[in-house]
Amino acid sequence: MLSRAVTFQFALDPNLEQRVLLAKCAGARRYTVNYHLARVKANLEARSSERDDLTDEGTPRQPSTPSLSWTAFSFINEFNA
Repeated sequence: MLSRAVTFQFALDPNLEQRVLLAKCAGARRYTVNYHLARVKANLEARSSERDDLTDEGTPRQPSTPSLSWTAFSFINEFNA
């Protein structure tokens, strides 16, 4: 029985074909994160500019652009769609 936490460290030694696949996975991940970050940023900017507009009475206007969910599941569902 161990009385303290134990960690293990492993090293990968991929061949050329596996290196290519790992690089593709990393590139796809980076593309996906950047894509959704741009969507959220555009949505926030649109909603902010809509809030800056004033109604005829001089009160801030409610944004007509729907907000985006920032959950991982919503991003996965949007990307798969």
